[in-house]
Amino acid sequence: MKNHLRFAIAGAAMAAAAVVCAGFVLFGAGATPFPSQALDGVEEITVSRIGRMDPLTVRFIEPIAAPDSLGKAVSLSPRQDGAWSLRDERTIEFVPARPYRAESTVTLSVDTGLLAGKEARERGFSAKYSVAPASIRVVPEGLTADDGANGTLTLRGYVLSDIPIARNEAEKKVRARLGKAKGGERIGITWETDGVSARHDFSVPAIARGDATRYLTLSWEEASGHGGTRDKTWLIPKREEFRVLEIASEDPSRIQVRFSDRLDPLQDARGFVRVGTEINVRYSIDGNVLNLYSADGWKADSEVSVLEGMKSESGKALAIPVSARISSQWEKPEVRFATDGVILPKTDGVIVPLETKNLRGVLVQAYRIYGDNVLQFLQVNELDGTRELYRVGEPVWSGSFDFDWNDGMKNRYVPRGIDLTGLVKQDPAGMIQLKVSFRRRHVMYECAADHQDFSSLPMPSDGFASDGDSEYSYWDMIGDLPWEIRRTYWQYKDDPCHPAYYMSGYNSGSLITKNVLVSNLGILAKR
Repeated sequence: MKNHLRFAIAGAAMAAAAVVCAGFVLFGAGATPFPSQALDGVEEITVSRIGRMDPLTVRFIEPIAAPDSLGKAVSLSPRQDGAWSLRDERTIEFVPARPYRAESTVTLSVDTGLLAGKEARERGFSAKYSVAPASIRVVPEGLTADDGANGTLTLRGYVLSDIPIARNEAEKKVRARLGKAKGGERIGITWETDGVSARHDFSVPAIARGDATRYLTLSWEEASGHGGTRDKTWLIPKREEFRVLEIASEDPSRIQVRFSDRLDPLQDARGFVRVGTEINVRYSIDGNVLNLYSADGWKADSEVSVLEGMKSESGKALAIPVSARISSQWEKPEVRFATDGVILPKTDGVIVPLETKNLRGVLVQAYRIYGDNVLQFLQVNELDGTRELYRVGEPVWSGSFDFDWNDGMKNRYVPRGIDLTGLVKQDPAGMIQLKVSFRRRHVMYECAADHQDFSSLPMPSDGFASDGDSEYSYWDMIGDLPWEIRRTYWQYKDDPCHPAYYMSGYNSGSLITKNVLVSNLGILAKR
């Protein structure tokens, strides 16, 4: 690269907007500001869902012939403060100076004809990006026993934001009180990070233990999805009392048992701890924390027992045994695509990665849009669209996949994959739409014993909606039911024990789709 162009903008205006949802997207016919789309000249592009401070990158197959035209050839709508630059002779990048507005859309327009040294507005492409919601999480890390004979405790944690924020903004999110349960007097919090950062560490230091039991309550505000206020309470035992404070498992491979005092590091803890029926447990001692390890992941319903006799560093013996069951509640079954990209390379096969949670199988349908019909498809769709597929293609395969399952997979996203290599080879110029769904028999979820019985209601069949002149009616599945029952389906759309959970007309998460345009166009995904 002979020179490095860079110019600041306060958001260049853009003529029209494009559409996307799941990746790099072209305008449909009638919406594009360019008479000719120039998708074939692009090698890599940032995927469609971006964080509030993520850069946007486009890499072309050939060197940019007219780099001096960069300022006129690229634009964002709405206006964004930031700077465009040439990273190298084939790559342009936008770095925002301020965050994009959360949960907004940003549309990129690139005049590839102008970058090639030709007439403006003749060739180009546009892509639309969905900006992620603001995310601020507060993560309390638990109580640690301080060094020394005074027996004080310290609570540590951190505030994690999706973008750098000032410390005073983080301070507003967290409050601590000491005294009665979920009450008491407000006490100070020490902040250990200065300036602007995406992570701000804090502590509630030197919590004294007196002659009576007290409680430490941490309250915080979060901005993630719908946000809200949360709190958590820890018992602060009497000064001479040695006891278990908490048993937790944030990591499936590790259970943490926190004690009120620092532990004797020379003792053999295996005689005092049991996880399920396992006695010979791998462990480590770190201050007042006993870490219990499992290479294969602890079973979610395992019972952890700590027996009397465990010793503190000062020689106290645990007098009260404690048992706790870890993560026994089933989370809702879910399937999602592991990446946002809609265009996948055709070399070395095409594997579409999935992630499933509490599922032992899925249903899949492949719908082929033939190469000669892609332009017709774009007349009524964006590249991620689903309308009028019956005019441009047909279902070519459907089936059910069964997955291996073990107890260590409970409540965890498990990577899976769908191999499209065979379908791609049949028509390497076309597009494939994947539909992935699941039914009640595929889920690993236990309804509570006292849960309402829905066994008399019909479950959806394994079939997928057929495409035609009108949208598929989800009432077709339950049309014979009385209106008094049908009208209640919306009420149960989030209940895996009810048929509505498996009908995408009610629960949109039960059916996911991805359009795969088979080409050599790669995707530069955020890592």
